[in-house]
Amino acid sequence: MKRLMLSFLALVLVIATLSACKPASATLPPAPQYPVWQYATVIIICQVDSKNATLVCHKPEEKDLTTMENTLNAMGSQGWEMVSASRTSQEAGDLFILFFKRK
Repeated sequence: MKRLMLSFLALVLVIATLSACKPASATLPPAPQYPVWQYATVIIICQVDSKNATLVCHKPEEKDLTTMENTLNAMGSQGWEMVSASRTSQEAGDLFILFFKRK
């Protein structure tokens, strides 16, 4: 009987100890939160306007002319930040691929 009582007390002690332990996942720091970015690509064709010494540009699918500055300012006013640009010379003018990102 004494042996049964000691076994019972040992079992209760083990259960109490295990229930007081926290799971391993509770001790881990929270995962870092990374920003979510949106990306945009703008393709424009530009030629030098010799009268004003500016780049006159248009999108390939549009015929409305604008300047490089207006294109960049329009994207900036919508929260886009230019992160890179690439230029290729073609017969119709210089082709610019502009890469933008925003949160």
